[in-house]
Amino acid sequence: MFRASSDALATAWRFWFPSEMPDAPGWRPAIRSTPRSRAVLRTRSDCFPTCRTDHLTGGRKVSGVSESDLLFDTWAWWEYLRATSTGESLRNRYLRSGAYRVHTSAITLAELSAKLWSEGHGDRASAACGSIRRLSHIWEIDADIAQDAGPARTELRKSLETASLADAIILVTSRRAGARLVSGDPAFAQVPGIIRE
Repeated sequence: MFRASSDALATAWRFWFPSEMPDAPGWRPAIRSTPRSRAVLRTRSDCFPTCRTDHLTGGRKVSGVSESDLLFDTWAWWEYLRATSTGESLRNRYLRSGAYRVHTSAITLAELSAKLWSEGHGDRASAACGSIRRLSHIWEIDADIAQDAGPARTELRKSLETASLADAIILVTSRRAGARLVSGDPAFAQVPGIIRE
């Protein structure tokens, strides 16, 4: 197995993730123990295992849903941004605890931006989306997610006829990320494993 020096890792990190440089203020490497009790720098692929496509699994996570991985849907982020009691609970329980990795579908950013603009708060959309980007890993909508959204919407519409394509994309993204979905949206009422607030 190839082992790179810490200088080589830092150089590679700066090249691929310039906004997350190891020498940026507040940056702390995530350390995990190996069976031989050596400390190993956790790479981005350890934190988000399906960001890169695996040719054997088609990019899908094989191991299933992780207890520490959560995907916030549009409803959850809206509660957080409005600082409601539910939003404060979400912030304290999941975002501040450090025990969870939070994921977000890119379509959530679009829905929140549209909502803010339609309510006359377009000037806050950029800051809101920036905050979500800092607090979570954003999953882009790729061809596999788009293709799987069709059957997922059909599945969701069995319980709620108004379930949207965005809801289906969020559901597929949570499955792809191997994350439990955090939502209060009625579209997900019949989906097993949802964390309801």
